[in-house]
Amino acid sequence: MKIIQLSGNEDSHIKCLSILHKKSFKETIATTLMTNNLARLYRLLIKNKIISVNVAFDENKTLIGAITVKTNNYKRKKKLVDILKIIFLLLQGLLLHPVVWIREYYYKIGLYKGIDSKINIITLFVDTEYQDKGVGKNLIRNIKDQYKTKISIDTRTDNQMAIDFYLKNGFVLKNQNLRNTSFYTD
Repeated sequence: MKIIQLSGNEDSHIKCLSILHKKSFKETIATTLMTNNLARLYRLLIKNKIISVNVAFDENKTLIGAITVKTNNYKRKKKLVDILKIIFLLLQGLLLHPVVWIREYYYKIGLYKGIDSKINIITLFVDTEYQDKGVGKNLIRNIKDQYKTKISIDTRTDNQMAIDFYLKNGFVLKNQNLRNTSFYTD
């Protein structure tokens, strides 16, 4: 397995990333976008350093997993035209699926209360064929090695497999509501 950090210029990788993202999640803000628009959004967010994305490949160079990270680095200047493009792409998802957006934001309120982390893992997903084979663990380890600071993440409260995974990989459960559970590392 090989893990690389995307720069935003890898069109085929970003397309595969978007496909796997939509396959891995249901009814999230990102999945309200069409696959091509999600790829455009990823590209813009990566190029403007709003997020960092590390992807895992198998021996056949097939994208098998990814971890998306947001840092609290807001000082970097963003291109206004790119910010407008990001807003336009997100508005499409909001207009097509407003209930998903409202529900997602509602259940995030207070979820990170009491967590002081510099890094937030937005998504971690692994192709179902490669789950329980160390891909997620290696992606987490890669981020921990890369940032060496406190990290937070959340998952669905009904996803016991993910909850067990985060606890097993050094995260501490912090907050929980009907929909989401948050974790952090020291």
